[in-house]
Amino acid sequence: MSTDTHDLIEKLSKDVKPVRPLPRAGFRALSLSLWSLALALLILEQVHAPRSDLAATFHSPVYLAQGFVMMIAGLLAAFAAFKLSIPDTRLRPSVISSLASATLLWGLLIVIELFKAPAELPAAAPSCFIGLTIGMSAPLALGLVMMMRSAPVWRGWAGYAMVLSVGSFTALVMRFICPDDSPGHLLVWHFLPVLALALPGVLLGRILLNLSLAKK
Repeated sequence: MSTDTHDLIEKLSKDVKPVRPLPRAGFRALSLSLWSLALALLILEQVHAPRSDLAATFHSPVYLAQGFVMMIAGLLAAFAAFKLSIPDTRLRPSVISSLASATLLWGLLIVIELFKAPAELPAAAPSCFIGLTIGMSAPLALGLVMMMRSAPVWRGWAGYAMVLSVGSFTALVMRFICPDDSPGHLLVWHFLPVLALALPGVLLGRILLNLSLAKK
């Protein structure tokens, strides 16, 4: 190696700042789940009082099963979101399976409630939809900031996965607050809105992550 090349490398290396490696996707997914549950509960408690029969609901197999499915779906979607935030030109099988599983779990919840719900539409309950969107705001902002620390290639899918994850955790918190367990109500005002809000996450991810990368 020539002296000039060596001097150039030495000069450039002095200007390089050490980069702290990001935690593993699984660890970040678990962190996001805990923060999402805490923030959503903190926000929604300011808007709605917890349901009066909350203690009794923990003895309901259906209630517990729904909560378990939402939690698993949220973790899978969060894992996919953080894996997608790692620069990679390929969609890895682990990412595809995680995101597909999270989406299918929500599809399962919706189909079950669809078969159980009566033919007529449930009573209007916009407060549940508003509560869901308000409860998602802070956790979603946190999740997007966590993703902006890297340089995702699949930004649209990353945005979808992040919104689906946060929506799952917030919907779980909403079950602690809303006392209406009727299938029609859960279908229209709790479960369908999660997927409906996740779809625009594709566009949200592209816009925000593009802006973030443009500033770097």
